Amino acid sequence: LVLTYPRLDVSEGRARVPSFYALEVVRAVTGRIPDVETLEREAGGVFSARLDWPAPTDPADAVDDAEYDLAVLGALFRSPDPRAGRGRARYLVTRRGPLGRALRSRYRRWRSPWTPADGLVDPAPEARAFLEAHRLGARPYSLSALQRFAACPYQFLLGAILRLEPRREPVAIERLDATTRGSLVHQLLAELLRRLAADGLLPLTPDRLPAAETVLDETFERVRDDAREELAPAIPRVFEDETNALRAEARLVLRAMADAARVWTPVHFELGFGLPGRAGLDPGSVNDPVTILDRYPLRGAVDLVERRVPPGTGLRVTDYKTGRNRTMDGLVVGHGEVLQPVFYSLAVEQALGEPVTEARLWFCTERGGYSERIVGLNPYTKGLAGILLTCIDGFLERGFLPPAPRKDACTYCDFHFSTTGEQAPLLDAMETELIRRSRELGDAPVNTIYF
Repeated sequence: LVLTYPRLDVSEGRARVPSFYALEVVRAVTGRIPDVETLEREAGGVFSARLDWPAPTDPADAVDDAEYDLAVLGALFRSPDPRAGRGRARYLVTRRGPLGRALRSRYRRWRSPWTPADGLVDPAPEARAFLEAHRLGARPYSLSALQRFAACPYQFLLGAILRLEPRREPVAIERLDATTRGSLVHQLLAELLRRLAADGLLPLTPDRLPAAETVLDETFERVRDDAREELAPAIPRVFEDETNALRAEARLVLRAMADAARVWTPVHFELGFGLPGRAGLDPGSVNDPVTILDRYPLRGAVDLVERRVPPGTGLRVTDYKTGRNRTMDGLVVGHGEVLQPVFYSLAVEQALGEPVTEARLWFCTERGGYSERIVGLNPYTKGLAGILLTCIDGFLERGFLPPAPRKDACTYCDFHFSTTGEQAPLLDAMETELIRRSRELGDAPVNTIYF
């Protein structure tokens, strides 16, 4: 009879305390109850597993297939002659086809050159033909989709081209997360400005501000009631307090608009292009995508379009931001991750047939400090936008979209892959050994040594 217990917690990297039932078993066999330290020491002497190699030295001591496989491979790896055990582990790839493919794939991923095991690299002709239909000039993209490329080309492939997304699961809302909060701010400001325009309160001069604040209160209650019905908050008091903060922030937005009324007059709210059938868009929206730079179709919705006073002297495009202002001085496209100012300006020019003189990111909440980042539309910024789109389109033409994320891009990525089940310990332990062996043997394919 062999009794085992999990001595190592692999996920947390620490030792586990044995169950008291193990002490009872020793008492039943020997007539005495050992202390926990003695039991752990004796058990560890029998089973020489490590966190980086969770298997016994002798394959006969293995308690499952994964431990047996690791014990066999461990003996081969410890051999002074790395080629002496050729073929000894071939059973892994002949009897378990998926495991063999996984091991070879991991090895190829850790080699220096890019290979198809890394992602979309050197695709087949069928894949190239598929990508042709997704070139930037062949179909419209949204800016959120294009911004994925700067974070990671492979994320752009999965999210913008293959259109994968995480499964939505209902959860109890206790606090307003950043996404929900931003959505409520955008909805509130759009409905508020449309109501002010319908009531003749635009441009929002200081003498019209009291009436506008009354309209704000009415609009806010309607938006909050709809959100309460949809979100079903678990703690109503917390929901009331956090949404009341949104009303206070919207009141400050109105005052900022009143101060700027001498220069800018709001004319379009949620101006859409290429979004037919979407509710809540401005009446001036166009159903078809707009083509920017004479080549690239684009779709999306602009939060706010204002006309300079006096009329005929240009438009300003505004994109609301509800987070912190982390933008840098001299911002144009933010390394490809902040495209709204320039690209929305180009789209509005095409949709409305009027020149856009500037654009801005308006951090219109307390968290953003009610600050703004102004970006001018000129030949330089237009040229930079063209270079960016040409670069992305070039990667699509080559069929080269590897997982090459910028720093910290994986932290909030929707696409995390992990191996589960009995093969996970074997793959994790093999990965470290394969890397070491590949460095020792140069370009010799590791999978031919043992398999």
